[in-house]
Amino acid sequence: MRCLSNKEIRVGIRYLNASLPGRPTAVGGLYSLPKAFDYAFNGSTHQKEAALQKIADHMGHFLGLLNRVKVLFVEKKESGEKSHTVFIADNEGKIGQKTTSEFVEEEKYAGLYKVKGYDHGEISIINDRTFYLIHFLSVLAHEVTHNYLYHHHLSMPKEIDPEELTDLAAIYLGFGSIILRGYAPSSSISCRLGYIDVPTIRRAFLLAYSLREWNLTDITKEFPWFESNRYYFQFHLFPRAVFRALSPSKTKSMSQQASSDRVIITCPSCGQKLRLPKRPAALKARCSKCESSFIVETTQTKI
Repeated sequence: MRCLSNKEIRVGIRYLNASLPGRPTAVGGLYSLPKAFDYAFNGSTHQKEAALQKIADHMGHFLGLLNRVKVLFVEKKESGEKSHTVFIADNEGKIGQKTTSEFVEEEKYAGLYKVKGYDHGEISIINDRTFYLIHFLSVLAHEVTHNYLYHHHLSMPKEIDPEELTDLAAIYLGFGSIILRGYAPSSSISCRLGYIDVPTIRRAFLLAYSLREWNLTDITKEFPWFESNRYYFQFHLFPRAVFRALSPSKTKSMSQQASSDRVIITCPSCGQKLRLPKRPAALKARCSKCESSFIVETTQTKI
């Protein structure tokens, strides 16, 4: 897990913005998991695999992918010596046994994407019993993004690590809220997930927000209360507050100048009040209500 510099984030996000279609996903905005999938994930290993398959299909529809990717829920292998007993029969029909042992290494990944052909991909998710649903979702979002980039024939630039670019792509495509929560450090899980750290995810999310033109209200709904208020302040309130704090007198003088450059007159036909700019000569005005035309002097205010 690495902390990317602002330059590296800009290079990655802008590369994705230039290489992918103008509307990269079939559904605009951030990805949102239906509530029904929360309950579907509770159960046996087979039920969890079926739930992950449905979630992967839902993510694929969100991205606009027509080809389904198969999801396998693989049991985690613990490292250590593993013994195997083999029964052997000799020529006389006597049966003996032979025991062999080998050292099995623990998997170094939480998920893996494999290409089995142009129209067939396969995602393996390790059944780590310390993971919660959000951790499985973040791993699945990363692997589904691998499948998306493969089908869009996106070549990886040499200056960007492929796995780090895939994480940036997941954020750019709309999985940022899932990635942010799933990659957050936690003492309850056996390993740390992701290839970029949480500060990098937040900065990449800000840049993706400016390029994708997401709805601010939809974004704040995807974060917990603390995150929502902080991001809302950073996106919307903070720039406005700084502008007002730095130039209150300028804003006030501009509004006073704008009001002093206009006069209010009354339409002689219907009595509708009109605001017209001041001119040294007479103006021909048209009433917006009755559409009658008349000549008016704007050097004096007639109310």
